[in-house]
Order: sequence, then structure tokens, then C-alpha cells
Amino acid sequence: MTNKNIAAIFRSLAKVMELHDENPFKVRSYQNAGFQIDRMETALTEIPEADWHTLPGIGAAIAGKIREIIDTGTLELLERYLNDTPAGVLEMLQLQGLGGKKIHALWQELGLTTLIELKQACLDGQIASTKGFGEKTQANILEAIRY
Repeated sequence: MTNKNIAAIFRSLAKVMELHDENPFKVRSYQNAGFQIDRMETALTEIPEADWHTLPGIGAAIAGKIREIIDTGTLELLERYLNDTPAGVLEMLQLQGLGGKKIHALWQELGLTTLIELKQACLDGQIASTKGFGEKTQANILEAIRY
């Protein structure tokens, strides 16, 4: 398991937690862990596990999750979130310009769970009339879907 693989899992966890409107401090800690691990020059597997918690962005809880990722190749917490998230909502994460908070609003407030539903909501003007969105965001979403 490379640092890049581990970092990607933490970044994915942060994105999915944001979709579920989790504690922003936890989300940020996983984003930071992913960033810090990704830029490390030494592989985590070459650093004694007892020293992991001393690395920037890695506390005891994240060190435990690193151990789980190295041992199993996955993270059970991430898998739980993925299982609780409709596939179409996860696809929305791939759209340029839409982050977890906006997608959370589209999913929870408008009940949109697929890209087809999202496109139709844009065409109907429903997105622009939703709090936190507007005409420009709606146009950007349509463009991102076309792309």
C-alpha cells in the first residue's frame, strides 16, 4: 500500500463524510491527513508504527485507520459511508465545481440521486431557485454534466 493509495482513501472519506453533513472538523482532519500523507517522501510502511502519530496531520485515531488500510487495503468507515450513499450521488462528486456541501443540499433538500435527475432539475430551473445556488451555478452544473 503506497502513501498515494492511503492518501486517496482519506480524501475519499472526507468527501463522502461531507456528503453526509458530518462534523466539519473531522472532515478537515481527514482532508489534512490525505494531504500530508500524499506529500510525504518516506513510505508510511517504512516508518515505525509507533512514530506515525508524531507525523504532521496524523493523530492516534488516524494512525489506527492507517493500520487498518495497510492491513486490509480498505477502510471500514469509508465502506459504511459508501454503502449509505446512492451511486448517483457519488457520481455527482465527479462533476467539476460541485463539492460535498452543494451535493448534500441537492440530495437532501431536492431528493436528487442521479445525474439524470440533476440535469432535469437544472433544465426545469429548480436548482437556481434553491437556497445557496443560482442561475450561474445551475448553468455551471449543466456544463459539467455535458462535459
